[in-house]
Amino acid sequence: MLHRMNPVRVRYVRDMLARYDSGEPPVGRAPAKPFEGLRILDIGCGGGLLSEALARLGATVVGADAAGENIAMAKIHALQDAALTKLEYRHVTAEKLLEDGEQFDVVCALEIIEHVNNPKEFTRVCSQLVKPNGLIFFSTINRTPASYLFTILLAEHVLRWVPPGTHDHAKYVTPQEMDQYLLNADCEPLETRGMAFDPLRNRWSLLSGDGLGDLQMNYIVGARRLDIRAEKEEDDTVPKASPPPPPPPPPASTKPVDGVIAGVTVAS
Repeated sequence: MLHRMNPVRVRYVRDMLARYDSGEPPVGRAPAKPFEGLRILDIGCGGGLLSEALARLGATVVGADAAGENIAMAKIHALQDAALTKLEYRHVTAEKLLEDGEQFDVVCALEIIEHVNNPKEFTRVCSQLVKPNGLIFFSTINRTPASYLFTILLAEHVLRWVPPGTHDHAKYVTPQEMDQYLLNADCEPLETRGMAFDPLRNRWSLLSGDGLGDLQMNYIVGARRLDIRAEKEEDDTVPKASPPPPPPPPPASTKPVDGVIAGVTVAS
């Protein structure tokens, strides 16, 4: 199933980078290599489907996975293509990459967040692996009755597309939750699109995200990591407004008080 989904995911990442990448493209970048000059992390890379596609489009790619057997499988598959010279696989967690001070122009965490125990913390860690103003991508499954019906009852127990127990519906993440995780991690959500599978055509397609039911199942979101430090430095350079001057003293009273007018004794 991921084999069929992969072209849709790659197209979304490519189009988002074309629209929002703030970096200067390298001189002589070929149209067939739109990711030339970018260092991309594919966290939770599995067998390397996405990693290989990103590398073929010119990126320098690190595919990382916490499961050693996934990395072993990905390395074996990559050996079949001698052109994948800028692809590296590592048996490592996102937390270890952050601890080692790694940073990337782009981070992709696709079909992984629904398998972690703490999605909010996972989002924060992944966001810290992106350079300021870099882009980060998540794709996952919405927690809806429709997703339970299709991804668990049908996909796992009836059609047997994936082994039973692959998914836990309680761990599915709604688009609203995903946006909040990103905001908490100092990232600005840019666009959320649905992804739908057409069994008649046996292919996946991107949905607008605005139509009825577009986000009921699979979806993908792109966000930008905000440069909080630069924003703070800019705020510090803005001249602070001077406090308003104190109000003038009230005028001297001319009302007689006990025989006195403006401090002058009045004869009786």
